[in-house]
Amino acid sequence: MNWRERVELSGNQIMFVGIYPEMLNAIVGPYESLSASLSTPIAEKTAESGALAIEHHSGVNVDQTSGGSSLTIRGLEGTVSYDLGESLQIGAAGEPMSPVDVPAESRTEWTVEEDFIGAVRAARTGKSPEERPVRPDFAEGVQYTRKMEAVHQSATTGKAVEPARL
Repeated sequence: MNWRERVELSGNQIMFVGIYPEMLNAIVGPYESLSASLSTPIAEKTAESGALAIEHHSGVNVDQTSGGSSLTIRGLEGTVSYDLGESLQIGAAGEPMSPVDVPAESRTEWTVEEDFIGAVRAARTGKSPEERPVRPDFAEGVQYTRKMEAVHQSATTGKAVEPARL
C-alpha cells in the first residue's frame, strides 16, 4: 500500500477519492447529492449539472496491465475516458473509442504535493492569497471537503447526503 491508500497518512481522501472531485467539478459541476458505502467502496453521485457519476475506489489492480486510476465520463453525446497519466480516449455516441493525442504544451506534470507544500510555505511567509495562487483555490477546496465529508457521513448513516448543505 502506498501513502495515498493509508488513512493515517492521507486522512479521508484516500485512493484518489479527494482528487476526482477536482476533475469532475471542473467538467460537470459539483455534486448535488451522493451516497457512499465503506464496506463496498462504490458511491453514486449526481452533479448539479445533472450528470451521474459512479465512482469505484478500491486501490486494487489485478494485473500490471490495468491502469492504477482512471476516470470515465459517459454522456448522451459520447464518452471520455482518462487513464491518469497514461492515455485519453474519446468516443461519440454509438462510435468506438479513439485515442486523443494531447499536445505537449497542454500536458502538465503531477505536482499536487509540491504545490501544496509551496502554498503552505508561501502562506507562512505572509504572502497574500493573490501572491500565492493555488489550484484548487479555497472555494474549490471547500467543495472537495464537503464531498469528502458527505461520503463519510453517507457511509456512516446509510443515507444520501447533499454536500452543499454541509
